Amino acid sequence: MTYPVMLQLKNRPVLIIGGGKVALYKAQQLIPAEPQLTVIATEFRIGWEEIPAKKIQKCYEKADLAGQFLIFAATDDAAVNAEICADAGSNALVNDCSDQTHSTFTNMAVVKRDALTIAISTQGKNPAYAKMLRQELENLFTHERLAGIEQQLASRQKKK
Repeated sequence: MTYPVMLQLKNRPVLIIGGGKVALYKAQQLIPAEPQLTVIATEFRIGWEEIPAKKIQKCYEKADLAGQFLIFAATDDAAVNAEICADAGSNALVNDCSDQTHSTFTNMAVVKRDALTIAISTQGKNPAYAKMLRQELENLFTHERLAGIEQQLASRQKKK
């Protein structure tokens, strides 16, 4: 059974292990939350130079997990990702980007518009469907539409 939450990550230690496409995407999604982001990888693909993170080029070691609040195992090796999750145990929140059965959390498809946040989960069973729903909701909840809602709320507050 899962429980949906929103995490406050500002200045919290977050670790991504992996330097490929999936790891880069996770980093891009994390940046607005302002974590203390560290990324460990044997190689970094193009695009990492724009990511404000401490980047360490090396192989993963269990000691890398010490003190981390949130961990993403995002290498291109499923066995290494499983090892990372096993090493983390119950000491941190960990996500195996290649096999959710090893994870203590999954990411949701998110629509963020101003103060509105909508998260969609298929509990890791159908990410493509969650992505499709996210795209539909992004088209539905435009900034213009939300501005109209804000104006209506302001008008209602004045009447009270």
